[in-house]
Amino acid sequence: MTKGLIADHIASVKRAQALFVQLSAAQLNFRPAPDKWSIGLCLEHLMVTDATYSGTFSAILDGTYRPSVWGRISPFSGYLGKMLVRETGAEVKRPAQSPPAFRPSESSNLPADMVQRFVAHGTELNGVLDRLSRTDTSVIIASPALGLITYPLSDCIEILTRHTERHVRQAERVMSAQGFPK
Repeated sequence: MTKGLIADHIASVKRAQALFVQLSAAQLNFRPAPDKWSIGLCLEHLMVTDATYSGTFSAILDGTYRPSVWGRISPFSGYLGKMLVRETGAEVKRPAQSPPAFRPSESSNLPADMVQRFVAHGTELNGVLDRLSRTDTSVIIASPALGLITYPLSDCIEILTRHTERHVRQAERVMSAQGFPK
């Protein structure tokens, strides 16, 4: 299952590259409405979210990771992981507000190389996810947004993969919004 998720994540990063690499800074920063994200903000949100896991992932990979006390005793970890997979998945069932730790800058002046930055980030994350898939993916980790929310690493990999799919689709919809610069 995990290898399939990593392949899906790679496909989403490549899709973003194909769709957005030729866009201008104005196109990347276009917001369909003041309360909606631009393509650049969608990509920045993914990078910000993924980066919040870097310390946990590094500790798992170097063998120093120890689950929190709550992570070791919580009877809800399996349930919470599956719930987050559903709620942050590729298909939007209902809009949700991102926790503050995962929010992009809200800038309307992101650099024109945002797509290249996202692709480099996604490529690096794919390597990390691949290495993590060869570890004990049943280890319980805490959400960087709220430490009381814990879930297995396997669910985290699925959450990040489906979350990437979700926001690449959201960014793609921006290109068909009324007023998108041609």
